[in-house]
Amino acid sequence: MKYYDVEYLSEKYEDPYKYNIFGNYVKSDNMQLEKGRLTGKSKNFDIRIYSFTKKTKNPEEWIEGIRELSERKVNYKKDWKEVTGAEKIGRVQLPIEGLSVE
Repeated sequence: MKYYDVEYLSEKYEDPYKYNIFGNYVKSDNMQLEKGRLTGKSKNFDIRIYSFTKKTKNPEEWIEGIRELSERKVNYKKDWKEVTGAEKIGRVQLPIEGLSVE
């Protein structure tokens, strides 16, 4: 709040950026974490990246939240078809009606 010169508001309102935790979680059955890097050998990789934001004082709550998100059952092919109209996951012709890509 000091940066924005609104310290006087901190008595009435909590800093909206305080305790915001955000990040990504990468999962792949084809890759392993070695020395801080994801590595693997394959001709085809199934890589899933999950993004998550949570306002919490406890980082463990954030970790639990992103793991829960990553374990949800999702039908990617069905979702892809609903959004793009394409049968296969891959390239699509833009623009897609009803989807903003700005």
